[in-house]
Amino acid sequence: MNFLITIFAKIKKAALACGRAIAALPKAVAISVTVCAVLVLLVVIITYFQQQSLSVTYYELEEEKIENPVRIVFISDLHMREFGAGNSRLIEKIKEQAPDIIAVGGDFCNKTEEYYGTAIEILPKLMQIAPTYYTLGNHELTHQNSAQMVADIAATGVNLLNNQTEEILVNGNKIAVCGLNMFTHVDDGFKDDNYDDFMSFMKDFAAYDSYRLLLCHFPHYSSWYFEKDKFSFDFELMISGHTHGGEIILPFAGGLFAPEQGFFPKYDYGLFNVKNYKMIVSRGLGDSHYMRRVNNPPEIVVVDLK
Repeated sequence: MNFLITIFAKIKKAALACGRAIAALPKAVAISVTVCAVLVLLVVIITYFQQQSLSVTYYELEEEKIENPVRIVFISDLHMREFGAGNSRLIEKIKEQAPDIIAVGGDFCNKTEEYYGTAIEILPKLMQIAPTYYTLGNHELTHQNSAQMVADIAATGVNLLNNQTEEILVNGNKIAVCGLNMFTHVDDGFKDDNYDDFMSFMKDFAAYDSYRLLLCHFPHYSSWYFEKDKFSFDFELMISGHTHGGEIILPFAGGLFAPEQGFFPKYDYGLFNVKNYKMIVSRGLGDSHYMRRVNNPPEIVVVDLK
């Protein structure tokens, strides 16, 4: 409450200063400036309260390989944010969804910050709700203490899928859950050192007869790899994060910018039917350092497989 009082006091002080400046302008200009200032203020206030909220987006997918309903909760891109003390509001919201499994899409830390405790402390709380599977994002992979962080994530007991696949039984359904973060570069016949490992790993994953769920932080892997014939692998569903929904969501235009995709990204957020599989891209929970979320509330994704 004290924080809100301080914020509104600063807004009031700024408004009074602006009012004095506007009063000195010609009437027509003053009216235009006032209207613009009010609109900007409204956007700031709405954005602030949006970022304190937790939205839930539901997807229902009919799948041939699923005999009994399965509910997956997917969260991504926390970036050290806290929704309530110890992320209590986030935990409670996830618990309300009654998931069969929880999938974490990476980037729970910030690569530029040495401390990453918030990213670790939430994991045992998630595991008390449902079996939890974690795939790494670019912030874990490029953190200054990446090796120690990955070890700390694994030490919580979470199912860390670091370029690994685990076949599990959920409500009588066999599901192969794969966590992919491996990168390979192929261009005009050139293949880097990771190419053979990447191809072998994906071929092994595609060979499962069970329902194949690919957890990959990076949705652009779809256009970089899986939409191309040479990387055509069979699986049912890919769930990603990374884009933060394009950060600023413009009405009728979608997300403004996403890493590796640029302005007006093809895969900003939502459900996409891609070649021989479906992909869900989450808007995530946290902020980027280079751009703040606007018209883009933090998101928990719920996927019901039926």
